[in-house]
Amino acid sequence: MDAQSFSLSSGLLVALVCVISLIHVTFSDPNVEFTLEEEKVVGTEVGSLGDDTVLPLGLEASVRGSLGYNLLPLGFPRSSLFRVDEHTGQIFTKARIDRESLCPTDRQCDLDIQVAVQSAVSQFFKKVRVTIRVQDINDNSPAFPRQTTTLNILESAAVGTNFPLESATDLDIGTNGVRDYELAPNDGPFYINLTRVDNEITMVSLVLRQELDRETKSNHRMLLTARDGGQPPRSGSMTILVNVEDVNDNPPVFDRSLYNVTMPEIASAGTPVVTVSATDQDTDQYNIKEYRFAPLDREDVTKYFAINGSTGQITVSGSLLEKQGDTFRILVECLDKGVPPLVSRAEVDVTVEDTVNSAPIVSVNIMFGGSVSELAQSGTVVALVGVLDRDAGLNGLVSCSIVSDAFELQPLSVNEYKVIVVRKLDREVEPVLNVTVTCEDAGSPKMSSSVNFEVKVKDENDNFPVFTESLYQKSVPENNRPGQVILKVIATDADYGENGRVSYSLVGVDDELLRIDTRGSISAVKSLDHEVTPLLRFKVVAMDNGVDRKSSTAEVIIEITDLNDEVPTFEKSSYEFEVSENMSENTTVGSVLATDRDSGDNGKIVYSLLPKLSPFIILTNGLIVTKDILDREQRDSYTITVYAEDKGRPPLTGSTTVVVKIGDQNDHRPRIIYPRSGNSTVAVSFDAKPGSVVLSILAEDEDEGANKELEYILASNTASSIFKLTKDKGELILQRVLTPQDSGRHRLTVVVTDKSSAFPLFTNSTFDVIIFAPNETEAQSKDKEKEHVLVVIILGVVTGVVTVAVIITIVVIRRADAQRRKYHHSRAKMVSEVEKLESDKNTVGYVISNSVSDGTKTRGSHDGSGDMTRDTTQDEGFGDKSVSRRKS
Repeated sequence: MDAQSFSLSSGLLVALVCVISLIHVTFSDPNVEFTLEEEKVVGTEVGSLGDDTVLPLGLEASVRGSLGYNLLPLGFPRSSLFRVDEHTGQIFTKARIDRESLCPTDRQCDLDIQVAVQSAVSQFFKKVRVTIRVQDINDNSPAFPRQTTTLNILESAAVGTNFPLESATDLDIGTNGVRDYELAPNDGPFYINLTRVDNEITMVSLVLRQELDRETKSNHRMLLTARDGGQPPRSGSMTILVNVEDVNDNPPVFDRSLYNVTMPEIASAGTPVVTVSATDQDTDQYNIKEYRFAPLDREDVTKYFAINGSTGQITVSGSLLEKQGDTFRILVECLDKGVPPLVSRAEVDVTVEDTVNSAPIVSVNIMFGGSVSELAQSGTVVALVGVLDRDAGLNGLVSCSIVSDAFELQPLSVNEYKVIVVRKLDREVEPVLNVTVTCEDAGSPKMSSSVNFEVKVKDENDNFPVFTESLYQKSVPENNRPGQVILKVIATDADYGENGRVSYSLVGVDDELLRIDTRGSISAVKSLDHEVTPLLRFKVVAMDNGVDRKSSTAEVIIEITDLNDEVPTFEKSSYEFEVSENMSENTTVGSVLATDRDSGDNGKIVYSLLPKLSPFIILTNGLIVTKDILDREQRDSYTITVYAEDKGRPPLTGSTTVVVKIGDQNDHRPRIIYPRSGNSTVAVSFDAKPGSVVLSILAEDEDEGANKELEYILASNTASSIFKLTKDKGELILQRVLTPQDSGRHRLTVVVTDKSSAFPLFTNSTFDVIIFAPNETEAQSKDKEKEHVLVVIILGVVTGVVTVAVIITIVVIRRADAQRRKYHHSRAKMVSEVEKLESDKNTVGYVISNSVSDGTKTRGSHDGSGDMTRDTTQDEGFGDKSVSRRKS
């Protein structure tokens, strides 16, 4: 191997090492997860980062063996609970791990730490995020809030009554939490009921199984035990003390059921009448008694008598003069303090003795509820008047009179009169008439009494409802809440009651949109939509509720004003367009369209797109155009989001996704990787057999499709009888048996062209093939044969090394080329050169050379056939392709 080849191989090996290092350095930070039971002893191993199955970094054994591990506590407060072996990557606990204290409220307890992994022999460095999931163990027992709880339950409580209890809590989670409760003894008057939600106990209740009897057993003691689901289970207990409270089951008992008393009519207020007494056999809680008059008699009795609620003493509270000769039959009740209280009754009869002249007592029996129709005829009876005077003689002779211009008093029988209508009534003028009836005896002095009462004039349906306005107009924004009152109409009717009670209805509008209530409030049944119904015009009817119903109508116009409630909507949820690369700015990509059902500014749409740094802009009409020249080889597609925003306040925005695919143009020449032009030499043994592959052309093209497909052409004619080049694979093949005349150096030019149907591009490479000549003597032949074998072995090794180096170089070059700017030459010039090349390839030697990255030029050289190639230079880094030729 010569020095130049060795230098090239060494350089490629160095490049290979650099590429591997670069790949390792740019590897993304991994995450690792371990599980750990809580309460493990300090020093328990959590896991190991040194295990390749745990942290697969893809490192060689030598590099992995040099890794060191360091804990990075900054930003990870849980790091203090762990330590990391710096050589092995093993993670150990260095403190007690208690899940309940670290994650008291979390169902899942994750502790995060960060570990730095670094190689001592390479540039490898990585930060690893380690999540340690702490698993719960059953290390906590259920606990009640208190050791003993007391319930006071009435002995009258119904069977099946629930009495909620305080639940036990368990700091553990899942099956280690509280799973069941047990009551002991379990054959008593109570049992436990558990309410579960999602298999979790949410309520514990004590349920009454059988009736209680305080007199039999006044209290019950039980033990409530809560158990968790651990193995073995843990438990906690609470004592339940139930006090059975007495029920009020004994009513008070009066010492007698009837009391008879006689009182003079002149007895003054405060005069004692009688004292009633009752006893109660219940406990002191219920033995407290209260006396009162029975509610049915209370209004009449309390006018003349009063009772002491504590002592049961009845006294006179009003004048008895008007009650002479009467007997009061008073019902007295005694109540205890139970809830509800028990009541007993006794009767007290008080007879009032007649000793003086008393005034007549007048009573009125109002007919028909005290009302009369405004259309009532004369003679209609509205009330009956009765008079009572218990005195004797002239003191008891009574006459009555009436004060009213609408009514008169007519005798009906002894001491009884009727009140009749004597003129036309009008409720709208006089809805109520006051009447006074006075009765006077013939005693000396005369005693009289008067009574006043009202007669209500009953309405008849003789008036129509009247609206306050004949036309109601209202504007209301759309999107109102259902049930919202939009407008209130008012209609009044001078009549009374049902005749004047107005009911409303809507005519000419969908009852699924609007409704009206009894008060005239028009409300929306559902949210109104301006885009569907911008205006509502209808009638409202007001109708009274009389027998002969009367109605009126008014017109209603409701304008539903627009709100910005419609989001701009695109015709499609996503669009896909295609545009060719290398097109000029403002090239049309495609068009999107969004619509907004709102009106005015709320329906005006402004388009925008993101990301703003994309090479596209969108016009006001939704047309997407390019703002830069696109290069498919840099990026073959773009995904952008187009927004349509209306001009409402606040604005609403809709969006769609647009995928723009960049179509390929044939803007890249093929690149020959190997052999390099003017910098490669291939040796061929004289005894090589026909059909053997001398070398394979390695080339690539960054375009796509047919623009990427390559064809290989052997352009030189000096060795065309010796070698041939396969068009599809680029393999240089020995065509025939070599002769001594074939020995020496042969300069070959290979042209690689793409298969673009429009404008194919090409490039070439010139290299030397050396054919070793045969020796003239047999001895020399044997020596040379050994030497040739050695040369072939060396060349084979060199070829292998070069092949590996070439592959690595391809990777490096492709990464570098992806970041370089491309310089585009005129396609017309390229096509012209190709056509000239094809037309002259049998008579002209071609050289299409690629300059190396340092810009050095390859000088012309002799190819052994008399052809001299022109000096050419190609700047491969910027895609500059130059073609030159010289005729023999």
